[in-house]
Amino acid sequence: GGAEAFPSREVLSALARWANTVSGSTTRARFGAAQPLLAAVEGALLRAGNNNEATPPGLHATVASPGLRLSLLSAHASAGDVVQCFNSLGELKRLAGDSSPAGPKLTRGVYAELLRSLGKASVNGPAGVDLCRDPSKVVSGVLVDMGRQGLRLDAPLLNAALQVFVDSILAVDLVNERIRSLEREQGADRSHLAAQAHELFRTAVRGTALGHSAVKPTAQTLNILIRAYTLSDDLDRARSLLSQMEALYGVAPTHGSYNALFSWLARRDWRAAEALLVEMTNTGLAPDRQTMDHFLAGYTLGRQERGPEHALSLAQHCFNQYKAKPSKKVFLDLVAVLNKAENFFEVKRAKAVYQQLWPEDNPKDSPAWRSAAGEDQDQDQDDGGGGGGGERT
Repeated sequence: GGAEAFPSREVLSALARWANTVSGSTTRARFGAAQPLLAAVEGALLRAGNNNEATPPGLHATVASPGLRLSLLSAHASAGDVVQCFNSLGELKRLAGDSSPAGPKLTRGVYAELLRSLGKASVNGPAGVDLCRDPSKVVSGVLVDMGRQGLRLDAPLLNAALQVFVDSILAVDLVNERIRSLEREQGADRSHLAAQAHELFRTAVRGTALGHSAVKPTAQTLNILIRAYTLSDDLDRARSLLSQMEALYGVAPTHGSYNALFSWLARRDWRAAEALLVEMTNTGLAPDRQTMDHFLAGYTLGRQERGPEHALSLAQHCFNQYKAKPSKKVFLDLVAVLNKAENFFEVKRAKAVYQQLWPEDNPKDSPAWRSAAGEDQDQDQDDGGGGGGGERT
């Protein structure tokens, strides 16, 4: 619209929610399609606030509502824009402070979104780089601020805080590449990040700092911590926590507890991985889809003698014994590796296993299977005018 036209609260809220859906990404570069849109929404708020004469009475209060600000904070969180998330938090604080005692107040959900933004922080800017390199001070500051607002730290928020460190560990290579481009001296270190996560966990469960009482960890809390140890190659600490979960915290290991270790072991130490699989099944936990995905991907792509042939045998064994099966994509990735290696005998065996795992999906009629196995569309037909005789090209 023109200089005197302002979008309604409903329009801006819808735009913020839409931005929250499109800005998700599997990479750390999250300043894509959503960023111009979010900038437009913020600009509309700024114009509505600065052009009081042109703004119809009451429109500014409607546009800058707490609900819209929370939608924007959530959208900025998905975009990994930490600076804008903190700006939105400041606006929410201002709105809460200006409201009546019965008006909107800050909630745990606001801080959960803020922590989510820290975990998704984009390294496109120096602020994101610094956060991913050393998130402890920022995370602790968020938790302290939450306590000042009268909000108690609980297990879900502790989980969100610990996840920031896991996400930072996962981004170490990208962060260090960005640090080199910015000519910074100190890079990110996985062990340092895992140690920070460990210290935050100890502080939270003891209730010794941050202005909160002690938090009772859940299985998810401990699983996140195990993953942080595993990703930083601290297998001893990860195994130790797994074995002591129930004794120390009254929490039995779950699939997530074991899968956090399988993700590392299946790629690097198949003997330890299979021994842990036996240990898990002896507790009554059967492999789940993620378990199978870790083993198949680890054996197919890992740096060890266990290869895709063994992964295929394991998939068949676990299905026969536990009815466990991997995701179809991971299985087809295995088939593609066998086909690329021209191991056609194993491709044929994989076809039989595929039919066993997914009997409703005929490989002959499945484009995904045919692509992975390298089967030509005319391969199963009689040799007619097409030529080629079924040979691989």
